[in-house]
Amino acid sequence: MKNYKRVFGILIVSLAIVFGTVFWGTTQSLKFDVFALEDSGVVLNANQETIQFSANDELYRNWQSQQTLKLDTYNTTEKLAPVSVVFYNSGNLIFTNEVTNINQQGIASSRSPRQTFKVNGTSNYATSDGETIVQNDVIKLQNRQYFLPATGTVYVDGVEVQTVTNPLLMIDKTGSVTLFENARKQRFLGHFVIKIDDTHVLDVSAETYTVGTNVIDLSQYGGSDNEKLVLNDEPVKEKEPEANKPSENTGGNSETPWWDSGSSANTGNSGSGNGSGSNNSLTDAEIQELLSKLPSISDIEALNAQIDLINSQISGHNVPKVSLIASMANVNDAVLQFSVNDADMTIIGYVAVTLEASDGTKVVEYFNPYDRTLTVEGLQSDTEYTISFAYKYDLGGNQGVVSQEITSDEPQYTVKTNKVKALTRTVASSSSSLNFDLWFDTSISNLSTGKATLTGSNGDVHTVNVNPNALNGEGASIAFKGLQEDTEYELSLEAQTSSEILVFTDLTSVRTDKAADLTDFSAEINAGNVAINYTFVANDYRVDSISYELQSKKLFSSHYLGFEVISSSANGAQLVIDDMNRERTITNIHVSVHATHLETGIAQTFTFSESVNLNYKNNATLIYDAETTAFKATLRELPYDTEFRTALEVMVGNVWQEVAVQNVMMINTSESVTFNHQKNDAEQYRMMVTDINGLPVSITHLEK
Repeated sequence: MKNYKRVFGILIVSLAIVFGTVFWGTTQSLKFDVFALEDSGVVLNANQETIQFSANDELYRNWQSQQTLKLDTYNTTEKLAPVSVVFYNSGNLIFTNEVTNINQQGIASSRSPRQTFKVNGTSNYATSDGETIVQNDVIKLQNRQYFLPATGTVYVDGVEVQTVTNPLLMIDKTGSVTLFENARKQRFLGHFVIKIDDTHVLDVSAETYTVGTNVIDLSQYGGSDNEKLVLNDEPVKEKEPEANKPSENTGGNSETPWWDSGSSANTGNSGSGNGSGSNNSLTDAEIQELLSKLPSISDIEALNAQIDLINSQISGHNVPKVSLIASMANVNDAVLQFSVNDADMTIIGYVAVTLEASDGTKVVEYFNPYDRTLTVEGLQSDTEYTISFAYKYDLGGNQGVVSQEITSDEPQYTVKTNKVKALTRTVASSSSSLNFDLWFDTSISNLSTGKATLTGSNGDVHTVNVNPNALNGEGASIAFKGLQEDTEYELSLEAQTSSEILVFTDLTSVRTDKAADLTDFSAEINAGNVAINYTFVANDYRVDSISYELQSKKLFSSHYLGFEVISSSANGAQLVIDDMNRERTITNIHVSVHATHLETGIAQTFTFSESVNLNYKNNATLIYDAETTAFKATLRELPYDTEFRTALEVMVGNVWQEVAVQNVMMINTSESVTFNHQKNDAEQYRMMVTDINGLPVSITHLEK
């Protein structure tokens, strides 16, 4: 019984695992709201990385409601943000989810997802269902993310930076702004404003839109968690140091404690603590003890609380405070802004800032505490760094130099560098060359070299140097020549900075054209002629002439039919059979194109063989009647009630010459023609039949 229960239990568990696995596998393939993208373009994924897509790639929602983009070219999927803007290369766009349109009167209305908003002019959009986006309105995607259908001038901290058109704007909680425009990303640290004109100003950092005298608070639409992340208390206004240098103030030589109100050191007090020694709630010994503990406190929150307590109790030189107030990371550098509260100029030398990666790699930079802003270069891309800093100060009064190190576990004291994407566009292709445009979706500092490599599926490798400045700017145009025809090539890029080598593989896969190709081939018998239609493509060649062969196979033998060319071009030909046999089945047509390479001048012949099944039956016969000394011909199965011209021809030298002509009206299914001409056994004869337009219908040789 126990064994039975054990087996039964194992069976139940096994079935549960099987059904669970089947259910999980099924959910992975479920797709909802599937939408085929109608054009190529770009979109930001959930990590704000730029993704290039192609026409017919699928946008869908999985069973967990995750917006997903399936890229057929790379056989991969990308997770998108809950609300994203899909930018087509044509200028049109779609939203992956419902968005809020805020007009210039502050009235909000929704715009539908997965509808193509076609651009009209520069910044007006409309769908086929009548939904519109009006220029100078604001589209709110989600908290701290906006799309501005307008052209305006960017100002950062009051300084004019650049002009933008239809930008996507993403505001970080720490205050930096990411701008995405024309498949390029830029990040700005500071107060970010876009001025459209004198009556339209979008304050991105404050999330307000001023239209005339009306100020619209954009953060209030659609619910909000737009509270910004404050890194520290507001900095106290400091006095400007002389000669922009830290003071070497020793605080005087009085033996009286320097924090006492009677100390001569208090002449330089900033006034942040205005109590006297007799009124302090802490004794001198207690203050001294607190001061002695400061160097052992590294946590910024605890340190600032202790400094505030001390400074509120003393009337001499205040303890300086250095805090990180904002940070912004690019690809391989970070911009840090500090608050330095040191009105008494007690900091000695420079502040040392350390950025440490998870693998222990450290980058150390120094800044003058009165500069407030530091750019740290030499970082690795797509890497998270922890920020810490250290400085020294001297409060005077023979207290000596104090070293202070500051760290924090708070998320605002970490910064992650961006992951850069290399984007590409195929500009031109031929059988032996490929041209591309290449650019980075965000700028890289200290970019020294660039190298693009094209690798063929047959092992053919080509490398060209790339202008690194162009990669950071409008894009680099590169050309590969001497490639193999009809070969799949993959493009990769290597770029070197002062801190790392960036490698971008599988940027795009492109197949070179065939050196020459014959497409859309068809052939038929038309009024006794063989009509051939085709399209000849050879971008690198000039067509000089085209020749043909008509092959007839029967069992194990083959025969090439004689013919004359009525007309011939790169798109087809009209051939009339010139053969002594009355019935043939044409099984193969060979087209030979004689061409010259446009660059090298080398002549080349391209031959294409097409299989056909054309039953050719000569619509005329020609015999010689010795009794009447006349040539007799019969025309059959030609268009009814149509006049044809028949001519008896004899070969003179290598040229056929007419010796007798008869016009025949086809009234019956067959008509007879007689040419009164004496036959010479040493000569060759044939009959040429043409229609009223002079086009040959058939060529019939004298039957032997």
